[in-house]
Amino acid sequence: MHAAGGGPTFLQAATYRIRGHLEAEALLLGGGRYREEDEVEQWRGRDPLAGLAAHLTSAAQVSPEVLDALAARVAARVEDAASFAEASEPADPELVHQLMFAGQEP
Repeated sequence: MHAAGGGPTFLQAATYRIRGHLEAEALLLGGGRYREEDEVEQWRGRDPLAGLAAHLTSAAQVSPEVLDALAARVAARVEDAASFAEASEPADPELVHQLMFAGQEP
């Protein structure tokens, strides 16, 4: 599908959680798994970001070097944000009532 530039474009990317809900998942499941590795690998091959990158480079719309530079910029911004969060004062626990449950009184 190609947008002609005449207005808004809707892009939907259905995907799958490759990693579990949390890093300690194997520990909580007693070393077990709730899905097979074959399933995870099948979905890994359907990664929409990798697919888009492959499409853009094969269509000669962008070079792999440009995509690599963009990925490096994104990684640096994420690292900066994480460093800022780690160096910041903890949030007031009472904010949960204002931010998580919007519109509800505590």
